[in-house]
Amino acid sequence: MQVAEGNFDHPQVIELLGAHVSRARAETGRGSAHALDASGLKTPDIRFWTIWDEGRLLGLGALKTLTCRHGEIKSMHTAERARKRGVGSAMLAHIAAEAARMGMTRLSLETGSWDYFLPARAFYRHHGFIECAPFGDYKSDPNSIFMTRLVNHSSVEIRPYTEADFETVTAIWLASWQSTGVDAPVSLVELRKWWLKDLADGRKVYVAMTENDIAGFIGLRPGFLDQLFIAPARQSEGIGKALLDFAKRQMPEGFELRTALHSRAPAFYQREGLERGKTGIHPRLGHEIVTYYWRM
Repeated sequence: MQVAEGNFDHPQVIELLGAHVSRARAETGRGSAHALDASGLKTPDIRFWTIWDEGRLLGLGALKTLTCRHGEIKSMHTAERARKRGVGSAMLAHIAAEAARMGMTRLSLETGSWDYFLPARAFYRHHGFIECAPFGDYKSDPNSIFMTRLVNHSSVEIRPYTEADFETVTAIWLASWQSTGVDAPVSLVELRKWWLKDLADGRKVYVAMTENDIAGFIGLRPGFLDQLFIAPARQSEGIGKALLDFAKRQMPEGFELRTALHSRAPAFYQREGLERGKTGIHPRLGHEIVTYYWRM
């Protein structure tokens, strides 16, 4: 398979792009279709590619620049006769490589919520995308699903915590805690006292860096993942997965963790293959918690 840029005037491209746009518009609500035709793709902020095999067009894909760090995947479509051959994965890999070369750190996309788009959503989840809030100029729409991921895990640098990180990391801790909707009847001053005590008790902390900013952190001690918090503005970017994968590498023998029962965290840990355990009460704050286990 060979990837080529452009080719808007090729008869096979005209036919496949037309079929893609027509079907996408037919399979979503009126006013909710965002598939672009050739005129919509011929703008300075969009790059368009085709993928071929011995002169036969297999698929399409495009990358729209939203910011210097953020790109949107557009017009991903594989010809019916070429499906189940890895065409979509090859095109996505090409787009991600080009995004990385352009300096982007995040890729996002919009797809439909109707059943026609179930295979597309499964494909993107398989490749590390997770659902997110509307981005760019999109608005919330029941006919749309928005997904995002980091361009690659190398976009997240995980390094040991230093004293210079103290104010930023503890502010993320409190903000992330508050964003769960779980009552956190503690001030930042009190929380920082807890932080210093936990460090003195031997907790090892690592921070996740993206674009030279701290986006989250993780706290570990033998056999336990004590903390995993992401800045609210940076959630749904794959940073939590990168930190969890780091914990798995650090403790290959396995570990357990406890998290707020009535929050988004349980769904995340179950999606990542952890085993649910018993419920209980947080020893400091008194809200319900649930235990999860990870074993090789």
